[in-house]
Amino acid sequence: LFNLTHRAGHDRAEPLVPGQPARAEFGLKAIAHRFQAGHRIRVSVSTTYWPWMWPHPEPVRLGLHCRESSFVELPVRRPRPEDEALPPFGPPERPGTIAYEVLGRRPTQRTITHDLADGSAEVRFDWDVGGNFRLTEAGIEADGTNLTRYRIVAGQPLSAEVVTEQSASLKSALFDVAVAATGRMTADRTAFLVTLDLDAREHGQRIHSRQWRFEFPRNGT
Repeated sequence: LFNLTHRAGHDRAEPLVPGQPARAEFGLKAIAHRFQAGHRIRVSVSTTYWPWMWPHPEPVRLGLHCRESSFVELPVRRPRPEDEALPPFGPPERPGTIAYEVLGRRPTQRTITHDLADGSAEVRFDWDVGGNFRLTEAGIEADGTNLTRYRIVAGQPLSAEVVTEQSASLKSALFDVAVAATGRMTADRTAFLVTLDLDAREHGQRIHSRQWRFEFPRNGT
């Protein structure tokens, strides 16, 4: 991911001028791959990558000037004589497991919902964080949830919204505690808006509750 308004450095934002070409140079994430003879590399460029990247305040139209000065440089590792002497990887080392009893599981689910009435789409990630289980020897029962929802309306970047809901609890003969946290992030044309809520309970009674509100300048994003 690369913010083109930061092409001269992340310490300042330089807006793009419509119709005026701008040069940008940036690194890609590291990955190793052995290409078979005749295979090719395809370069794909997109102005949006929701929900992994927050959208620009307005719909973006981007043109590419693919001339001699445009290129992708890939480092190449040449075969070496000592490669034949490299030992194969052994099986992965894993510690012994702690005895536990599964009381309930919620397998990871990923769903996409389209609302035909308002043109919105929502991506829902319901993560499996271990479910409800009991540590047999310690007699401790644990449970947890982790849900993230990404919602946006087609053609309306400022409608982007992320909501997270997380919970964790521990219970035994000596204690019964639970924590629930929620977060919500939206944005307007100038700032990212974040709200966080925390609720902690003991034996079902609230012992602590707090809310945070943050506002971060968009700085060219």
